[in-house]
Amino acid sequence: MAVRGVVTTLDIFPGNRNGATPALYRFQNHFEGSRVIDGYTYQHNFFQTSGYTKMRDASTTNLEISFAATAANVDLVEAAVAGRYDVQAIVWRWSAVENIDNPSGFNLFAIYIGFCDSAESDFTTTSLKLNSYYQTTKPDFPWRKIPWTILGPLSFRR
Repeated sequence: MAVRGVVTTLDIFPGNRNGATPALYRFQNHFEGSRVIDGYTYQHNFFQTSGYTKMRDASTTNLEISFAATAANVDLVEAAVAGRYDVQAIVWRWSAVENIDNPSGFNLFAIYIGFCDSAESDFTTTSLKLNSYYQTTKPDFPWRKIPWTILGPLSFRR
């Protein structure tokens, strides 16, 4: 099957969500405007993903999403890291027999689910780095120190 087109979708959820919590943002990077993919409406945003593993027997442990450094995208990345948002990135593709600008269906190609771990930014791009919760070398501990005003009254000293 020859591939005619590829689109990546991002579903961005709050970090403390349960299964019924709706996505805060739904983005796609191929079609101008909005597009319904797999029953959800995705808005266009300029982004690229990197870090997908290309082998079937290896799992991806991190993913980087690079956005154009618009004010809205910089705010999104800052809030995502501070709130430890959950992100689901899905790559869809369609065959050569489909219209490239208006395909009738999408085929799932790759999926990644992780939390927002860190970010980088320069004058033109802002990048969001995602990580998996299942890492033995980097456990999921709170990312901020607990202040002494909370620990003091607990009397850890003898």
